[in-house]
This record gives sequence, structure tokens and C-alpha cells, in this order.
Amino acid sequence: MKDSTRGALVGAGLGLGAPLGWFGIRCLHGAVCLAELDQNVLLYGYLFVSTETAFIIFGAFSGMLLDRLGEINEQLRRLSTLDPLTGLGNQREFGERLPIEAARARRTGAPLALIVVDLDRFKRLNDELGHDTGDAALAHAAAVLRASIREVDVACRIGGDEFAVICPGATIAGAAAVAERARAALEKSAFRSPDGRLATLTASFGVSALNAGDRQLFQASDHALYAAKALGRNRVHVG
Repeated sequence: MKDSTRGALVGAGLGLGAPLGWFGIRCLHGAVCLAELDQNVLLYGYLFVSTETAFIIFGAFSGMLLDRLGEINEQLRRLSTLDPLTGLGNQREFGERLPIEAARARRTGAPLALIVVDLDRFKRLNDELGHDTGDAALAHAAAVLRASIREVDVACRIGGDEFAVICPGATIAGAAAVAERARAALEKSAFRSPDGRLATLTASFGVSALNAGDRQLFQASDHALYAAKALGRNRVHVG
């Protein structure tokens, strides 16, 4: 139920207070209750309609403000966990979500895997073609990654040209298949730099599954990523 609806209902309840309160006071001062109602039906009708209307409007308006405040807070929360260049989650989002997913996996016994991605030779591309082209490359890589992962996966940009994908419910083999799909899609695609030139990218992927804890999970994936780099780049390595 929205706060505006809840506020209107609360206001309706509070609005009964004025006529009921006045009626109670009159009865306590010796008025005969039924006679009091009969003799002052217009007064009580006015009190009921006016106070009910005023409190309902006030309650609904207050609830609308709370609804809007909630929406603004949610927008601010999303912005604080969003990488503005790629549209993926940022390092903060990754740092918050990974422990949550790891705790859920331990509690339920469901598998959990993590993919860490690093663009190959990104520094050289950035230095030779400029930062605008580097930004276009990052946005392109993020779009390919987003299109390649499952709906339940959480993709984040965790560094300059480093990404991570949290894969809830995925075995290490399943996550490796997701990583390979993203690797192949990135290798086959091209992006256009701001000056109109076409360029291509490759990336290296490290994959691991949950073991003792989320800290070890990230380290295992990171080590697998470095192994992929050492083995020649543009490949998926399972740690």
C-alpha cells in the first residue's frame, strides 16, 4: 500500500476524533446522548464532513510527500551504486552485493561463481587513440558484457578497465560458459571511436566458485585472470 493511501486512511480515522470527542464531552457533562444527537444533527454533520475532509486531504498529501521522498531516496541510492560511464554497477555496488550473495549461497547451499574481466592492452589503446576512445571502448565492452550474461547476474565496473560479474546459482562450469560467451562476442564486435574510426577489443576472464568466503572468491577469480593474461590474453581461465 502506498503511503498516500495509508495517509488518507489514517486521516479518515483521525477525522472522526472531532465529532466523537465533542459528543463524548457533551455526554460527560450530563447531556442525554440520543437527545444530543437529535438536537444537534447539523452540528455533528458539519463536524463530521469538515474534519473528515480536512484530515483525509492532509493525510493523503503527507503520504504523497513520503512516497516522493522514498522515490528520491531510491534514485539517489541507485545513482550512488551506478557507474556513470558504463551504466553498470560500480565498485560500491560490487562490494555490497558480493557478501550478500555469498551469505545467501552459504545459507541455502546454492552455488555461486564470480567472473573478473580485464580488457587486453587497454592502456596502449587509451594512450594511442586518446581518452575519448578509451571511454568509448569501456562503454562498448560494458554493453557486450551486459548482453552476454544472464538476467540474474550482476555486472559491475570495479576499476579502470576491470569488470566483475557475480553469478548467483551458477556453477563454475556455468560461469565459465557465460564468460566464454562474453569473450567471443567482444572479440567479434567492433566499436566506433569518437573520431569515426572502427576499433576492436579483446578481454581476459578469470572464473572461480565460492569456497570459504567472498574474499577468497574474489582473490581466486583475480588469480585466474592473471593466469589468463600470462597464457596469452583473450581467453577464459578457471581458477
